[in-house]
Amino acid sequence: FITPPVALAAFAAASVAQVAPMRAGVEAMRLGAIIYFVPFFFVFNPALLLQGSLLENLQALSTALIGVALVSAALQGYLIGVGDLGRGGAAVLVRVMTAVSGLTLALPAGGLFGFSQVLLLIVAALALAVAVILHRLVVAPGLEPIQGASP
Repeated sequence: FITPPVALAAFAAASVAQVAPMRAGVEAMRLGAIIYFVPFFFVFNPALLLQGSLLENLQALSTALIGVALVSAALQGYLIGVGDLGRGGAAVLVRVMTAVSGLTLALPAGGLFGFSQVLLLIVAALALAVAVILHRLVVAPGLEPIQGASP
């Protein structure tokens, strides 16, 4: 119920928040875009439905969870620990690399694609490292790292 022009929940929220309904619908679709990918993850990797050994299930769930978080970060433009990914130019490349990293993590090892899990993890780590380094050097060169709360 989040895709425009139907977007019933978004339109109801728009009237409560007193904002333009289509803008709220598009924003809701952007916020929830990751849910369009999740069914494909289940099809590609039955271990996400707990149809495997305990170790295989834990590995599939953990990499898919991190992958979904990274794809969501790319769609939202905010990565925990890095901050705002920026807008335009190099920021688009940072977002694409973050999304590639997340999708690579969510892919199943072996089977359908024939890649080992180690190779997928290395590709995902390299893509994320390139994204973070590019962000630090080009998008937000003077930005200080986000610090956690202290007592």
